[in-house]
Amino acid sequence: MPASKLPIDRTSRLLLGALLLLALARLASLAFYPLMDMTEARYADIARRMAQSGDWVTLSLDDMRTFWGKPALSFWATASGLKLFGITPWAARLPHFLMGVGVAALVWRHGLSQSARLAWHAAALLAGSLLFLLSTGAVMTDTALALGTTLVMSGFWWCVTGREGLWARIALFGGLAVGLLAKGPLVLVLCAVPIGGWMLWERRWSEAWRRVPWIYGTLAVTALVLPWYLLAENRSPGFLEYFIVGEHVYRFLVRGWSGDLYSNAHGMPHGTVWLFALAAALPWLVVLPLAAVGGALRRATALDAPHVRYLLLWVLWPCVFFTVAGNILWTYVLPGMPALALLCAGWTAAARRPQRMDRLLAAVLLLLALAIPALLLAAGRASLFDRYSLLPLVQAYQRVAQPGDALMEVPSVSFSTDFYMQGRVKGMRYGEDLPVLATSPVTYVIIANDRWELLPRELREQVTPVAATTSHKLFRWTGARR
Repeated sequence: MPASKLPIDRTSRLLLGALLLLALARLASLAFYPLMDMTEARYADIARRMAQSGDWVTLSLDDMRTFWGKPALSFWATASGLKLFGITPWAARLPHFLMGVGVAALVWRHGLSQSARLAWHAAALLAGSLLFLLSTGAVMTDTALALGTTLVMSGFWWCVTGREGLWARIALFGGLAVGLLAKGPLVLVLCAVPIGGWMLWERRWSEAWRRVPWIYGTLAVTALVLPWYLLAENRSPGFLEYFIVGEHVYRFLVRGWSGDLYSNAHGMPHGTVWLFALAAALPWLVVLPLAAVGGALRRATALDAPHVRYLLLWVLWPCVFFTVAGNILWTYVLPGMPALALLCAGWTAAARRPQRMDRLLAAVLLLLALAIPALLLAAGRASLFDRYSLLPLVQAYQRVAQPGDALMEVPSVSFSTDFYMQGRVKGMRYGEDLPVLATSPVTYVIIANDRWELLPRELREQVTPVAATTSHKLFRWTGARR
């Protein structure tokens, strides 16, 4: 629909205003909490090293280790934010917030093919879902993957329905490139099965072949994606084998996979992904059934049957695929959330009293816009984030340290410490090695609580406590050898 013909009615104004307020609240809140160990701080620190070193090919955990666990796109985005706005959590999270805005905009555009009300409802339902809200404020790769899958799935739909023209093809194959550079071959699995299943269900194979430039599109995707993979393998041999086989086969099929080089595998009972999907849909999982019980909704949907089938395959396939996986996170259901929002919007847009439904959705968004900053600020004041980040101890060190005073950490450097110190911290496996390894007359040491008790008594008697959290202590030691 041309921009000049977009209906600017009461629904559009109401939900656009609520969405903007929620977006501004979420944008501001990106600075309200520290980077969390391990995943978020690790990815942010890899991007910091990328931004400061100028090496945009190799992902480095530290000066010695290369990170093989993910492709580069999310790290490029994070590093760009750090280059533009400084080494802060807000700058690291901003690109992921913007990718989330992109996903919501695509959902809105997808819904607009049916009606303006459905488009605004879909955007509101997605933006107000718990998983989406959390994901758009975290440094991770899942938001980039969701952007890629949404581009692919919407682009294909536009291609076969004759909408959007060239932009539909760009969305389809551009989304594949985004997904391959964000998470690798997983994007092919998440998109090929629902697309193929829908074509089989609807018997539209020949139409899809005619309308989609598969050959030229595949060549374009290859040209965009392959160079980085080849460069990464050339600079760090073994990357492709670990990433393709380990991360995409063993991680999901081998429960408690011991080959993970960077963290403990997330072993869960098979089928847990469905519980994650229910949690991801909050608060709508409660709000919409209550609205239905109250008579505000009816069984009819504003979507036609082929569209409903397409969206059902899109939303269900990630859960079906990860049902047999033993190592999962709740973010794995994120690629299906746009389809769920569109499906639910088809239901809410056909409400008996649509304007009342508009107000209900807007009210929930406004409540979230107020609640998110308030809850995050309250959690910060209550020190609830301290167990997940060492920022309080880094800040304590920065307040009391004199120029030349070193900072060390036992048993290894946490990613949050490394990020906030911008690499100016050294790890020490055993605390008793402090007299040998300390390089400054005054040395500050962050140590895990379980390691504190293992220090020799004479060494503990030589140090001065500075600060502590629920998981770590910071102490001051003098007497380093010059």
